Amino acid sequence: MMILLVLAACGPQATPSPTPPPLFETPAPTLRPPLPSRAGARVVIFLSGLGSNSGQTQTEFADLLQEVKGFYKSTLFFSYKKDSAAYVAADTFKPLAESVALLQSMVEAEVKKDATVQIDLIGYSLGGVVAMEFAKKTVNEKSPLLSNLRYVVTLHSPVNGALVLRSEPFWPD
Repeated sequence: MMILLVLAACGPQATPSPTPPPLFETPAPTLRPPLPSRAGARVVIFLSGLGSNSGQTQTEFADLLQEVKGFYKSTLFFSYKKDSAAYVAADTFKPLAESVALLQSMVEAEVKKDATVQIDLIGYSLGGVVAMEFAKKTVNEKSPLLSNLRYVVTLHSPVNGALVLRSEPFWPD
């Protein structure tokens, strides 16, 4: 929405400003991306970092959960244990390939429920690395899951610029 500002002098005490105010108000940025053009319900999977446990995942993402509330059909939390079981900090120290395989199983389970589902991955620290490695594996293997993977967001993750995103084309049309 654009708002036109009208300036008026209020008598002899009014002095000109060195820099005139902007004529239009700039809208505040939003965390919500535009709605996707693809069909399918939206699901988000949050992935916590190294040394985390299943009890603190919702706390780590509390602010972000409030921002995305109502935007997704389902909000899921990744587990570093099989079958989404509760995990402890020691479970996050397993080999990266095992965590990627667990994420792949989780994504496959969602796709099995709804073949048109669109999945966003939001990972903090190690969770971002797991999400990026899963995306890279999905691209490299030309997996059918690629059509279900929509966004990968990493927060404080050591992904060094994520070379997988520099591949063209990354997302299928």
